[in-house]
Amino acid sequence: MLDLTLFSAYYLSLSLSRTQVWLASPFVHIDDELGVSLLFRVNHFRDDLKEKRGEYHRFAAELEPVREQLIPQDTIQAWIPAKIPSSTTELLDGNCVGEAVNDPAEVKEELQEELKDKTPYELRSAAVEAFWKRDYLRAMTIFDELAKIHNSNEYNHVAMYQHGVAMWNTSEQLGAEGHIYDLHQRISWLKNAVELLKEASQHRNSDYSAKALYERSKALCRLSHLVTDDNAFFTQACEDAEKAANSVYERAYISWYQRLVERGC
Repeated sequence: MLDLTLFSAYYLSLSLSRTQVWLASPFVHIDDELGVSLLFRVNHFRDDLKEKRGEYHRFAAELEPVREQLIPQDTIQAWIPAKIPSSTTELLDGNCVGEAVNDPAEVKEELQEELKDKTPYELRSAAVEAFWKRDYLRAMTIFDELAKIHNSNEYNHVAMYQHGVAMWNTSEQLGAEGHIYDLHQRISWLKNAVELLKEASQHRNSDYSAKALYERSKALCRLSHLVTDDNAFFTQACEDAEKAANSVYERAYISWYQRLVERGC
């Protein structure tokens, strides 16, 4: 058990100025009343902002268990995981600085031989493995091949959900700060992801249906950033977020809907 006396003494030995940060930052936040809360989630860490909004959870006895605190970019950036580039990974623009990304055409070409003669089950297994590793471009590319086979046993609502999530995340990653990629292709991926997630939301399980609506709402939100002359994407994003939040009690769905209503995408 944490010795609160020593803990409090240590904290009080620091300046009580609001600018003082305990050494466990950003994972622990201590307010002026010595209330302790733990970092649970950082939303939209890809956004190019000087500060990120972190969700801090207080102890169960508190009346307001979740509070948002601003975290300086340089504090949280070091803890954001980045995919280790493969031997074929390279920057799309040799002069830009940032995380290395794969060229989709190269990935597709590289996978052609590897995926040759694979059964639908093997294709899905490979796609799911890439999906859980957050190698979204590889996952999307393999799911694309699986979709062409029209095997409803393997390419079902769950596979469509993962395909859609991988697709909109690929668009997001290839459009990250410092990378140059075809805007029309990114929009096409987002629109396809929206359709896949719409289909996936027909899953008979309410949890999966809500999850698909939640991800579709996020894809629509990204789409509204790229197609600024059509407000219908944002309107639909709000509707999907509301349906997800009302279908299943999940804090992430509620927070996302509240964000859209209060601050937009």
